[in-house]
Amino acid sequence: MAMYDLNILPLHKENSAPQATLRGLHAAAPPRGASRSRKTDQLILLLKFNPPAFSDERLEELMARLTDMYYQKNGSTTSAMRELIQDLNNLILNLNLRHAANRPQVLGSIGVIVLRGEHFFLAQSGLGHMFAMIPGKVDYLHDENASGRGLGTNSNPQIYYAQMPVTTGDKLLFSIQLPEGWDAGSFEYAYTHSFHETHRRFLQDAGEETLEGLFVEITEGKGEVALLRAPAPTTAHGSPQTEAVPTPVLAAQPPAAQPTPIEENAEQEEIEAPTAERPRRRRSERRTQRPTPTPQPEARRAEEPVVDSDPYEDELAEEAAFQAERQQVRKMTAAASEGTLKAMKWLQNAGQSILTGLKKVMQRIIPGDELLKIPTSYMAFIAIAVPLIVVTIGALVYAQVGRNQQYQRYLTQAESVIEMAASESNVAIQHQHYQTALDLIATAEGYVETPEIEVLRQQVQKSIDSLDNVQRLDFQPALANTLASSVQIREMVSTSRDLYMLDINSDSVMRAWLSGTRYQMDSDFRCGAGPYGSLIVDDLIDIALLPENPDGAVLVAVDKGGNLLYCYEDSPPVAVSLIPPDSNWGKIKAITVENERLYVLDEQINMVWYYNADDENFQFRDAPFFFFVEQVPNMQDVIDLAIDREELYLLYLDGHTTTCTFSAMDAAPTTCVEPAEYNDTRTGRESGRTIEGAVFYQIQHTQPPEPSLFYLDPVNRAIYHFSLKLNLVELFQPQIDLEEGPISAFTVNPTRAIFIAQENKVYMAFLP
Repeated sequence: MAMYDLNILPLHKENSAPQATLRGLHAAAPPRGASRSRKTDQLILLLKFNPPAFSDERLEELMARLTDMYYQKNGSTTSAMRELIQDLNNLILNLNLRHAANRPQVLGSIGVIVLRGEHFFLAQSGLGHMFAMIPGKVDYLHDENASGRGLGTNSNPQIYYAQMPVTTGDKLLFSIQLPEGWDAGSFEYAYTHSFHETHRRFLQDAGEETLEGLFVEITEGKGEVALLRAPAPTTAHGSPQTEAVPTPVLAAQPPAAQPTPIEENAEQEEIEAPTAERPRRRRSERRTQRPTPTPQPEARRAEEPVVDSDPYEDELAEEAAFQAERQQVRKMTAAASEGTLKAMKWLQNAGQSILTGLKKVMQRIIPGDELLKIPTSYMAFIAIAVPLIVVTIGALVYAQVGRNQQYQRYLTQAESVIEMAASESNVAIQHQHYQTALDLIATAEGYVETPEIEVLRQQVQKSIDSLDNVQRLDFQPALANTLASSVQIREMVSTSRDLYMLDINSDSVMRAWLSGTRYQMDSDFRCGAGPYGSLIVDDLIDIALLPENPDGAVLVAVDKGGNLLYCYEDSPPVAVSLIPPDSNWGKIKAITVENERLYVLDEQINMVWYYNADDENFQFRDAPFFFFVEQVPNMQDVIDLAIDREELYLLYLDGHTTTCTFSAMDAAPTTCVEPAEYNDTRTGRESGRTIEGAVFYQIQHTQPPEPSLFYLDPVNRAIYHFSLKLNLVELFQPQIDLEEGPISAFTVNPTRAIFIAQENKVYMAFLP
């Protein structure tokens, strides 16, 4: 296998000025600890967030984390790229969920480029345009429909895939934007000038437009990756040479041009587009002028089969198959439409003859002058309608037969993959086979829905659940009332008979009480932001239950300014202001009440404070104490906390947990494990700082007789049950199909009822 080096230059222009570096661009060669499947993969990432969601330091950490995750993945290149994008999407969704009330939603775009041996792979979600400059032409790899709106909008991001063989001297360009100034001349320049000169030309042709992208040169080497600083801009304007040069042809490369995976050695198709001035933004106009071709100094080698030709190992092949089938359906539809138009034209030309013949036939059937009583317009309608109905029925039958064929094809493939999974001893590969079968079943259902395919889907899902240790719970609507569509529930707490829900839209807490099998809303309950004497409570952050007390307060809520709101079932709320720490408040993220103490997490100033209750009514009037003494963990991006006796659990945005054991003794101060390790007890899974495929959003501690920790994964709509030592016990997921969208809050009550919310909808089930 040939080895290549990658030279990468950022294509970055801001305020009309070229920039030497580009924020969000990252490149890596395989590290020593890479999995066997990733030993030769050279990786390039380009991330873009709107609005910017991370500091420079955090963005570097995020890209390093994504890189490490990619190189630890086994399986096909495409599946590893897809899991990387899915993980980033989960993170952004979680971020949007956490900050829905106080900042705009973040949209993300990502381009993942991998060079593996002699093939390059692209996975793109959101904004991005890829050009591959190979001898004789420029392939434009882009599909707005397949790449979707980007990350952070849906739990299943749309991803556009492409791949092709490459060799020494090929150049790749990936850009977030598509400048108006780029035309055929810009790309022709790449064939006659050096890498750096061509880079300068692309910057110049972009004019004053903002430009964020990268330019790659593939050279013979040892598999090294060099991310270079762009050279200082020059005042001279480079121009293409005037003598005869090899002329590229910019051609659209839609997904359907990829090889069909059903035939193991199928070759890639080349589809050249009609001519136009330049690659346009609209999909229907992505073409450029085709100059007279000039003989190439070196003939391009024949197109090679795609890497990982096994259709069940490489999801890219499956995507190509789906796109090929979609193109085939379009051709079938076009054929049917063409036949209909021909029939209509024939009817128009022969209508009079048909009408004359029809009259002769009817004269034999209808005696006398009765025929004269039938209007001529009715006769004409009959003459046209009958053959038109025949043609239409024929077209529909033709289309339906095609859909049935595609359904049967994917059903057969799914059954074959299920057999492979059943005979596989490696749990990881078995899981991958079942997931592939599930994807094939979903594709088949897109053509025809049958009881047979539904039974097969349930069978495969049951097998996956068994491998993942998932228990399916029968979630049912918890509330007898319908909440307003504007309600956005972000926190919930519950007693054995009451449910409290924090609505960040109205900045208030709602109460529901158990009545029979469902909960009734309490319209008289008052607990929300507003003026309370000299205090103004605003922007409620979190809520916590209070133990039973003589005062009758059921819970406390905290706002961004450190004001506590005591709420009662039958009385108006009471607001008090906590004594702030000496450093004052930074950014309060969460509270909890345990051990007759109120714990307050302040992310911005990197502290956890606790207040001792000074009476049996849980009034926290005294100054706070700092939880830590010597070892203070980094609490940037901590999103939630839980307490079990002297043990503190800090949950971070990326899904890892830090544990700290409190001690009031100077000789043995508080200590932390940062990060703590999750023990994933499932067969074939690895323990580590995170759980593969999960991004946690909330954590809850439950009391004896079975003290446990429950973590919410909002994107996968799962609740993870851990022991206090972070040993994974099991997962809970809904048995029914909920509406599209993440879970926004959850809670477990003392009677083992579990509640989940999707914005204004609340569901309830019981733990086994």
